This record gives sequence, structure tokens and C-alpha cells, in this order.
Amino acid sequence: MSAKFFLIVGLFLFGGAVYALHTDKMRVVTVCRDARLYMDGGVDAEIEAGGLNFHHDAKLFRRVNSKDIFLGTYNINNETPSKDAIQVFSSGEELKLSIFKNKGQTSQGYPGHLDALFKGEKISVNLACMAKTI
Repeated sequence: MSAKFFLIVGLFLFGGAVYALHTDKMRVVTVCRDARLYMDGGVDAEIEAGGLNFHHDAKLFRRVNSKDIFLGTYNINNETPSKDAIQVFSSGEELKLSIFKNKGQTSQGYPGHLDALFKGEKISVNLACMAKTI
């Protein structure tokens, strides 16, 4: 066995490890902003997709002094995909995000509604949701 053989096998193993790490990365697919744009105390949500075992997550943020403060991540365990009507993401009793694609898209995106429970606080806000294009 030559050193060249071990170098090639090592490069294949390294490439496989890099590919696995890249595949495991979660990517933002939908961004939902509070309908009361840039209001202090407003709640924003991001839907992420990816992972080695493909799944969706929802991240919640609260706007405080023009900065987004991370509230938490919810694992989406139920999704009703729909191209025409209502798309619903839910995580048990803690989170329900509805995107109303049947109401038409505005310049801010599709109308949506978020009901969430975060550390005993009930969050219920109207959102404007848009697919992430960047």
C-alpha cells in the first residue's frame, strides 16, 4: 500500500464528512413578520427545513428596541402542505402557525396567524409570511 492510496482514501473520507455536515444544516425557507411592522414587542417567526433526517423547525423572535431577541425553537411535528389554501405548521399544543395562501399575497407576503405558548405566556399575533428567496 502506497502513501498515494491512503491520501486518496483520506480525501474521500474527509469529503464525505464535509458533505454530511453541509446536509445537516438547517435553512430558512419562510419568514413571517408581525403584521404591525417594526413594533416593539412584536413577534416574528422563521420556518427552517433541513437536517440529515429532513424536518422543519420554527424559531420565534421578539422585537425589542429594534433588535430581534431569540425566544426559542419549536420542532414541527405536524404540517398540512397546501399550494392553494391554508398551510398549517404545528408543534403539539405549544405552537400553531397558519399561512393563508387563499387570501392573496400583499407586498409584505401572505397573511398568517401565530398561536404559541412560551414559558407560560400566550402569544397570538397576525403575521405577514413570505418565502425566503436569498
